[in-house]
Amino acid sequence: MEVAFADNKVYVSNPYSTTALQWAEGEIKGNSVVFARQYLGPNESDGYHIFFVPGVYSETAPDFFDLADTLRFNYDNTAKSLTATDLQSILINVGDRRVFTAAAYINPSLSPYTATAGKPANPEITSFGRYGEEAEGEGYLQFEFPSEDVYAQPLFKNNLYYKVYTAEGKTLTFSPEKYSGLDTEITEVPYGLNDNTDFFMADDSHKFYFFQAADSLGLQTVYKGEQELSSDIVWTTGRTTTGISQPAISQTAAEVRYYDLQGRRLSQPRRGVCIRQRVMTNGSVANDKTIK
Repeated sequence: MEVAFADNKVYVSNPYSTTALQWAEGEIKGNSVVFARQYLGPNESDGYHIFFVPGVYSETAPDFFDLADTLRFNYDNTAKSLTATDLQSILINVGDRRVFTAAAYINPSLSPYTATAGKPANPEITSFGRYGEEAEGEGYLQFEFPSEDVYAQPLFKNNLYYKVYTAEGKTLTFSPEKYSGLDTEITEVPYGLNDNTDFFMADDSHKFYFFQAADSLGLQTVYKGEQELSSDIVWTTGRTTTGISQPAISQTAAEVRYYDLQGRRLSQPRRGVCIRQRVMTNGSVANDKTIK
């Protein structure tokens, strides 16, 4: 996240979107910083409006949230650090009147980041759909894209990209002629690219479609910060069977529902990113994103 201080205000960038210019405003009150519910703006690629919403959760059920009026951080003016009090969370939420989270961050702690980037961690390919096998004229690659280096230190997502290689070692080019969400040709795909048509992401889980025959593909993470650093090239020659890992459905889930990103209920998950809602026997609700 990016953080800015002005007078008695603190501004934090939307941690869910690395490309949107969206900020939440908090007020410095002595040794505390307090954030209220507030509108962040539209998520244009997904088609909904998102809010910065304080949330609370239980130690016994950290995946299930209730809305709160405010989020209070302990504030160290010298270190310029903010630490949330126990059992609080930042909810990046669809609307501000019910829990419908695009992302949640429990017990958030913010401190100045000193850029000491190492070699990016390798991406993990989880599924490979060969061109023409599942749908005429397209293939897909699904993978986990860790936003950290090999020492498990976080990398600034705005500086992260991935490159795709063909079996001949050539870099795959994505052009506006084939990808309607692009304005220009690219060979390095930004971490935050999500057009909900050909490029998808849900946190570190990513997926893209391609439109040419390929028996194997290579994938590499590139970090462009103080210096340019690259991961190893990870190759796949066929579809894996692991799939993108998703949180296991609790045995106490009374019902599982699926919605599109406009909040419309689906009879079953469909291509792209969907929101899965688990309604538990105790009445609590949890939402997460899935990529199909």
